[in-house]
Amino acid sequence: MKLPLLRLENKDDGFTLLECLIVVVMMSLIMGWGLPNIRRQLMNKTTNNYTLRVEAGLQSLRMRQGVMKTSCNMQFKDNAVTSINNLKFQTPRDVLELSHLRSPTELVERDKRLKCSKDPITNQQFRFLDTERGPGSDKVEISVSRKNFVISPPGTSEDGGSLIILIRSRKYDKVSPPLQIRCVEFTGNGLTRIGSWENNMCETI
Repeated sequence: MKLPLLRLENKDDGFTLLECLIVVVMMSLIMGWGLPNIRRQLMNKTTNNYTLRVEAGLQSLRMRQGVMKTSCNMQFKDNAVTSINNLKFQTPRDVLELSHLRSPTELVERDKRLKCSKDPITNQQFRFLDTERGPGSDKVEISVSRKNFVISPPGTSEDGGSLIILIRSRKYDKVSPPLQIRCVEFTGNGLTRIGSWENNMCETI
């Protein structure tokens, strides 16, 4: 007795048009949600990294100045000084970075921005940042809380007040909601701490 042969049919004819449309819609939704968030995270990361550089630079400046037992005078331009509900931001080159100031006229401006005694070992002037024109310098903006600030020989604020430096992305308001503004506070007793600028205050972490 012969058994009937079973005929196996391949019913997998590929994706239907409806299935393809569903995949396309799902991918569009994922890309539409994911790409802006990835972009936002990258911009925040750049701001955070520059904030760490500012904190490290201020700590280094304070320690070196404290060893030399001399004062450091800082003077910032009016267009970079923030007041309540009036944030004024400039590029790092216009506020914190100094190495590009080399001509006689520019050196006068350099001394106005940061005037300390030269390092007796290297015979070099002090700077706000250990490394200038590094990654992120062209992607952030800087603001400060006051026009003048003096670090006294013990490494503390001469008048007991704080200096707050604000850092934000140049594309801060190009996304919704706006990106976070970070801050570094140099306190009256010479400590530095990082935070976020909220309610006109540096809310430290």
